[in-house]
Amino acid sequence: MKKSFKTFVCIIVVILLISFCDTISGQELQGKVHYISKTNITTNFGQRQLSKAQKARIKERLNQSSTKNHILTFNKSVSLFTEKENVSIQQRNSRNGSGFKRFQNNQNLGTYYKDLANLKYVTQKNIYGKQFLIEDRLKEWNWQTTDEIKIIGKYTCFKATIILPKENEDTDTIITAWYTIEVPVSTGPELFWGLPGLIIELHTPNIVYLCSKIELNKKDTITIKLPKKGKKVSQETYNKILVKKIEEVKEQQKNRRSRSIKN
Repeated sequence: MKKSFKTFVCIIVVILLISFCDTISGQELQGKVHYISKTNITTNFGQRQLSKAQKARIKERLNQSSTKNHILTFNKSVSLFTEKENVSIQQRNSRNGSGFKRFQNNQNLGTYYKDLANLKYVTQKNIYGKQFLIEDRLKEWNWQTTDEIKIIGKYTCFKATIILPKENEDTDTIITAWYTIEVPVSTGPELFWGLPGLIIELHTPNIVYLCSKIELNKKDTITIKLPKKGKKVSQETYNKILVKKIEEVKEQQKNRRSRSIKN
């Protein structure tokens, strides 16, 4: 009985939301979404003997450096997802931590341009000062929609998930999105898209995106520019370059540690 009542409520909510969307469908929908992201960091202190206070300070610095601000600019056909760089945190990262740790942190930096009309994307990434333009076809995510509802701000959101099987591992990777059809654009953070409404909240194994503000249909027309600076490569080629560079950096660090022990 409870399940039937819940389903009935969900149907009523959907009907109301569809009616709302119909009233704005005639408008040229455009806007900006502000997100806050937090990277999941596993702290490993190794063999170091640290006090609880020292460990707490280290965790706090890591949490601060893992929190970032982003803006998603969109219209009906294209969107641009960029990071608002926190200068103070980037300066602190440049002074603290190994080069490899800074390199890992900077891999979260990037610009993501999605062309939904042509199912293409362009991502702008940086590997140790060398910029790349990754051009490829948009991945069609296998979203599993549910009737779960959550209110985020003033928006009614529905839950959807993606299950990605992991090779040689017991558990699958689960990605969870909360989207609203009150903003009927099929986009979201990074390269995620394909739902019947804007993704307001996104949970992946490594990072969580939370919407802090949505600006819709301002008077001024929003211009969304395609990233153009960088060496053009496919996603497969970029992945190979990235893996090779990571191995080089690890080897350099290993050699430096060996020299410091000998000295």
